[in-house]
Amino acid sequence: MNLKENRKLWIKRVKEYRKSGMKAKEWCAKEGVNKSALSYWVTKLNKENNTQSKKTKEASTQWLSINVVEEEKTIKKPSIDIKIGPVSIEVENGFDKNLLLDVLGVLKSL
Repeated sequence: MNLKENRKLWIKRVKEYRKSGMKAKEWCAKEGVNKSALSYWVTKLNKENNTQSKKTKEASTQWLSINVVEEEKTIKKPSIDIKIGPVSIEVENGFDKNLLLDVLGVLKSL
């Protein structure tokens, strides 16, 4: 048996062992396989799979460019603070006059 055939055989055996759910000692006794050989191939194939997975992840990693946009600084609009007792109302430029009159009327009635 050449190396390629031997490898295929062990890949098949390891798959069957994993699928069985049995302990290595039990599976090897049932299949007539040397437990040390099974352990060797399980470890070898795990390492190869991990290396291959890592290479695949590295190959599929892509960097994206981003544009950072600076936030516009908010300019504080001119405002007036009206204080009536413990209540303070900030009135900004462009306020709704009717709304302010309604609010002041309510505060006056308290």
